Amino acid sequence: MYGRLKLAIVFCLLLMFGVPAAAQSPGAPTVITIGAGGKTGVYYAVSSAICRLVNRARKSKNVICRYKTGGSVANIKALRKKQIDVALAQADWQYHAYNGTDPKTFPNGPFKKMRALFSAHPEPYTVLIHPDGGIDNFTGLKGKRIDIGPIGSGQRGTSENLFKVFGWKPNDFKSIGGTPPGAQARQLCGKEIDAMIITLGHPAAAVMEAISSCNAQILSVSGSEVDKFIASSPFYSLAQIRQKIYRGSDDVVQSFGVRATVVTSTDISDEIAYHVVKSVFEGFERFRRLHPALNYLEPKSMLKDGLTAPLHNGALRYYKEKGWK
Repeated sequence: MYGRLKLAIVFCLLLMFGVPAAAQSPGAPTVITIGAGGKTGVYYAVSSAICRLVNRARKSKNVICRYKTGGSVANIKALRKKQIDVALAQADWQYHAYNGTDPKTFPNGPFKKMRALFSAHPEPYTVLIHPDGGIDNFTGLKGKRIDIGPIGSGQRGTSENLFKVFGWKPNDFKSIGGTPPGAQARQLCGKEIDAMIITLGHPAAAVMEAISSCNAQILSVSGSEVDKFIASSPFYSLAQIRQKIYRGSDDVVQSFGVRATVVTSTDISDEIAYHVVKSVFEGFERFRRLHPALNYLEPKSMLKDGLTAPLHNGALRYYKEKGWK
């Protein structure tokens, strides 16, 4: 009786907190932990969508999928420390982590054990301004109260790198906040900040909240400095925020962006990587319906767009079976 109770307690703890798949004992349920993003962002929805599909075979595969909040940079660091098994990350931070090209952010050198599973939705760099903030264009952000997202998020790192191209330093702004997207929207509409910056797929709950609550406006991000920024990297490209997806958004908004990517490491077995990838693509129509940002995905482009790290052997096995590789 005591033994059964003890086993039940251990199983419940696995469900609640998860143990990375690479660290689990034989015979125990394999808990796959995915590093996502803020609860109002698309990363959170994508992680949820992946887990829903993986968990459809939880009994036959003895696999349980869970997800936790994080952000691109934080997720990659957690993946490297084996605290999670799969990470969502912007393509630019995947590139820097794998190649070791941003030692300030990733001081432990190139993460050569990183492996790609697939890429997901495009993520335009998105600037929302309060209509009373006195900002007419992107350069008008200088001297204002802005929020660029939490420390460890890809969006914050992208903003910091873009600001350098404009020659801006932190003290060129009245304040620079670091809160999640949902809190950003509330601060913007409460006039605590003049602008919020996020990098995410659209439509997004945080953007909807800001527009519906205080008629926030999406600012175009373009010009010679932005062109220079795009040209300096292999992972940025011109992007657009489509018209009609938000109330009052009658025109296309020009910006730039990256791809969201789904990565893991060689610490994860080929079988687990294969199961995750197969679960997503065998249930692809269901996957695309789980969030509007996923509606326009095409399977074959997800094998290459935004990916720097090599494909995991388990993922590659599935793609070869489908004739995609």
